[in-house]
Amino acid sequence: MSELKELLLPALRQYQHNDCSGLLFGYDKDEVESIVDNLREQLAKANERVEELECSVDKANEMLEEVRASGDLGLYMDNKLTAFLVGDSEQLRKEQSSD
Repeated sequence: MSELKELLLPALRQYQHNDCSGLLFGYDKDEVESIVDNLREQLAKANERVEELECSVDKANEMLEEVRASGDLGLYMDNKLTAFLVGDSEQLRKEQSSD
């Protein structure tokens, strides 16, 4: 069974002709709309995640360019670690002063 058929299976309904000459199948409109809304939400979340990952890649590329420009990975990492630790201690001080 195709993925689309599996997604729409909960919306499938069976009806009998008015003259009882046979059956026909159709999809419940409200159920189909619910399925489509759910898929749109999932797609929106996936797109947000892609944007976050693209930002992370851009930041990583910027850092790589900085390393290449500095010509010294060790010095670059020392500077970044120092900046991180200083930033971390400043945040800790802020949290302690707010308590």
